[in-house]
Amino acid sequence: MVAVAGQRTETSPARNASRQGFRPDVQGLRAVAVGVVLIYHAGVPFLPGGYIGVDVFFVISGFLITGLLLKELDQTGRISLSGFYARRARRILPAAVTVLAVTAALTLLFLPRTRWEGIGAETIAAGLFAVNWLLAGSEADYLQEGAAASPLQHYWTLAVEEQFYLIWPLLLVGAALLARRRPGTAGASRLRVLVIAAVLLLSVPSLAYSIYYTAADPGPAYFVTTTRLYELGIGAATAVFATRLAGIPRRVAVILGWAGLAGILAAAVFYTADTAFPGAAALLPTLGAAAVIVAGLNGRDRSGAGRLLSLRPMTWAGDISYSWYLWHWPLVVIATELAGGLTVPAGLAVVVLSAVPAWLSYRYLERPYLRWRLVKPNGRALRAGGAGMAVAALAGVLLVTVPSPVTPGPTATITTVQDEDGTQRTVEVYGAEALAVDPSVGRVENAGGFMPAAEDATEDYQRNPQQGCHIHGKGSEPRACVYGDPGAEYTVALVGDSHAAHWVPALKRVAGERGLRLESYTKSACPLSTVVVRDTADGTPNTDCRHWGENVMSHLQQSQPDLVLVTSSRHSKPDGGRYAHGAAAAWQRLQDAGLRVGVVLDVPRPDIDVPECVVGAAGDVGNVGEAGAPGALAECAVPRDEALAKSGRSEQEVALAQVDGIPAVDLAPKICPEEQCSPVIGGVLLYRDSHHLTATYAATLAPDLDQALVDEGLLDGAGGD
Repeated sequence: MVAVAGQRTETSPARNASRQGFRPDVQGLRAVAVGVVLIYHAGVPFLPGGYIGVDVFFVISGFLITGLLLKELDQTGRISLSGFYARRARRILPAAVTVLAVTAALTLLFLPRTRWEGIGAETIAAGLFAVNWLLAGSEADYLQEGAAASPLQHYWTLAVEEQFYLIWPLLLVGAALLARRRPGTAGASRLRVLVIAAVLLLSVPSLAYSIYYTAADPGPAYFVTTTRLYELGIGAATAVFATRLAGIPRRVAVILGWAGLAGILAAAVFYTADTAFPGAAALLPTLGAAAVIVAGLNGRDRSGAGRLLSLRPMTWAGDISYSWYLWHWPLVVIATELAGGLTVPAGLAVVVLSAVPAWLSYRYLERPYLRWRLVKPNGRALRAGGAGMAVAALAGVLLVTVPSPVTPGPTATITTVQDEDGTQRTVEVYGAEALAVDPSVGRVENAGGFMPAAEDATEDYQRNPQQGCHIHGKGSEPRACVYGDPGAEYTVALVGDSHAAHWVPALKRVAGERGLRLESYTKSACPLSTVVVRDTADGTPNTDCRHWGENVMSHLQQSQPDLVLVTSSRHSKPDGGRYAHGAAAAWQRLQDAGLRVGVVLDVPRPDIDVPECVVGAAGDVGNVGEAGAPGALAECAVPRDEALAKSGRSEQEVALAQVDGIPAVDLAPKICPEEQCSPVIGGVLLYRDSHHLTATYAATLAPDLDQALVDEGLLDGAGGD
């Protein structure tokens, strides 16, 4: 047994931990936490900040676990690390591993093959309690925009907690070891100071970093452990100071309890997806949770807000809250896939019904496992926990490695070309180049085998040559990705959002064939404009995009590229044309600086996940039957008028009307040449999600893009003319 000796005196800091045993109000607080999460995940509009429920869980966990550790230190003079981790394994792993295994099975049965590999990787990471870092990486990747929700993304909270519990007991062990150097009361006083220092060591830097990182890059900041440690630290601090806090007057405690509960609910109601979170915003629900816990100290757990929280329905929901949290989200994701989307009533029905497996798990798995004598010894519990984690990893490996069905390759179009010496030869062409040879390949009824395979489509994008040259999240400094000939005399600058970035494969090929230098300045969800593109839901202006645009324009005015191409996705809300006016003003500013400017009109937008659709339509990845099977992918085609209307081209056309002398390039006829936009043209899958072109298809547009730029006079003086 790994243990450390400590002082067991009347002034031990463990006396500051709660001595009340079971707290019905804390169990009811669990119910509040899981309830707001469930309602939020059901899509109920009046609770847009329901995600704060997990932060309440963090505080509760920090409070209870720290109280147990300090109690052990007080009663035995030591902390058994093996005992602590064995208890965690017995408490956490049975339900966690079971849900992972069931989710893997449901994924194989009901989710398209395009998602198996990603969910498999998340299953492995979840089993190792590291999935939050995996999610942080994918969230930071703008190329994953619009991806379907993972049925395991909620496991990030377990990962954060368990990573905290790898650190926190060790800090307490270290504090106890240092305190042993002084006997008696002096040692106990020193231990108290060291425990408080340990809380501060975890919490203060974490809070500061959370505020900074949430502002700098909110996507990954939401998931990483370092931005969340202070929330568990608030719970730990509540346990450390419990005895002193228990001495507050009863009237103050009642007010504190109601205020804390109101703070939690206020955050759930008024916070939105646009709230900078966690950062300082997480202080409201976490301090609110701490206030509720403090209010119930000293036997006051059934007074004030505690009386409400101690009602039997609340404590029952609190009992199964852990299992309910684990079970509800995979079922929501599976139901969403099967139904093609969930209404709010349907979402509520799913989360309510998920209480059934949650209760069964709690009643017949979690509680019996805690009492099972076979895993009572710490060593056996740890070995059983390791075996459970191995089972989860194997389930993930199965999803990652299960072979794809044998599918037909892409359908090639044969054409004849003549070499410089006059020799004629036949070649295979694909995508837009095949469309130029045979217009009939643009009809959905002629769609056959294709590349890339649907399960690979989400990764089919242009890799950036320089790390971080595409900006995701916060950041306003212009960073250029450079392609083609870096020393070329003629430079083309591409500016815009991710819809500008998906043109890079075509422009890169143009630059290579003409000997040009291509610079791309791209930032997710950020078109070039002089106005704030989007306001956050709470009315706070989001100015980061505008600052980036201003900096890019200043840089271009100094560097003077020969051609600036701008494009973007749709961005405006009903704003009376304000965004279009801002775009026009930005283009005019570049023109006034002597720069040649051209606009690439936005691509048709299917607004359906094309790779997933072709999987569902075909039954297997890429399995569309024999090449040319009539109507195999018809359900994945969308009307051209609708796809164009959903794109950003209407905003661009309004902006073009406000500026003289800026030509527009329109490649829509090469992307959707028929009344129904086919998901496959010339043996190539067009979209890697609901609105971004695959790099494979974009590259085949290079000849058409080159010709369109020449026709508009935008490549005068460029190499290759």
